[in-house]
Amino acid sequence: MPRYTVDRFEGTDWVVLKDEQAKTFLVPRRWLPTDVREGDFVIEAQQAPNTETVSLRLELDPERPERSARSERE
Repeated sequence: MPRYTVDRFEGTDWVVLKDEQAKTFLVPRRWLPTDVREGDFVIEAQQAPNTETVSLRLELDPERPERSARSERE
């Protein structure tokens, strides 16, 4: 399952995520949990089986509750 680090916020509507290969993605803020902060690790939520609609939802990674090293320095 892909994991991403919340790299930074761009204004109030956008978030920059960084994947494990250091590629960055700009996504709408509404796709993430409301309590997410810079440095949090997020994963793609499971899609309901047998649905025709493809959607993406991100959630905090329960296996990585610690924040990234970058977040700890700030």
